[in-house]
Amino acid sequence: MSQPEETGRETPRPGKAPRGWDSLGWAGLGAAVVALLASLVVSVIAGVAVGLRLGLESLNDGGPALVAGQVAMWFAWGLLSLVGLALITQTSIRNTVRRAIRLERQDWLPILGVLVAIQLVSWPLDALITRQFGPIFDPQTMRLLVQPVILVGTFTLVPLVEELWMRGLVYGALRSLGPWVAIVGATLVSSAAHLNLLQALCVLPAMFGLSWLRRRTGRLAPSILVHAGGNLISVIFLLATGWV
Repeated sequence: MSQPEETGRETPRPGKAPRGWDSLGWAGLGAAVVALLASLVVSVIAGVAVGLRLGLESLNDGGPALVAGQVAMWFAWGLLSLVGLALITQTSIRNTVRRAIRLERQDWLPILGVLVAIQLVSWPLDALITRQFGPIFDPQTMRLLVQPVILVGTFTLVPLVEELWMRGLVYGALRSLGPWVAIVGATLVSSAAHLNLLQALCVLPAMFGLSWLRRRTGRLAPSILVHAGGNLISVIFLLATGWV
């Protein structure tokens, strides 16, 4: 099986889908970090604004206003991710979406393999960390997770947005430094983005698997599918065990 192209570039043309995710030029790490942080700040502001508009009084209430604010933040971050990637790679939003969802038949075996491997490593690691340090999620997060819209968002919108940024922009920015720099860098950044040390440790194997899959297939869609599948398995487990 041939390896994905790592050096080819093409000039995007309107109405024509790019040959692949790796065929476009990527900005350096500085531009990626600035775009990522700026989009996150704007998204948080949008979420807070929506929450306050609907009567949000406390981040601990777990009510409809907080849920609406969280969903608004996800949508804002997703929209900004598409706009940011289109600007940085100098192509259209349409082509950004088309290459992000591109999937080939040969991708399914590594998709299934990585999904299974992540579960085999992550669940024992989660159990070990929970025994040593206590619950991974704080009560506020658990109250938010019980909301149906949030549960659905964790395996639909969240994987898409996170992969566009982490295995899209961050990985793309690091590719010029070598494949393993890109894999490790995207793994560390996406783990740290959870902003909680215990959660970051728990998701580290999954983030590595997603980054490796991005390198293995040369496409983003496999990482999105595995991320969504892993989150869906977690949601089913939480519901089945009565955690939420």
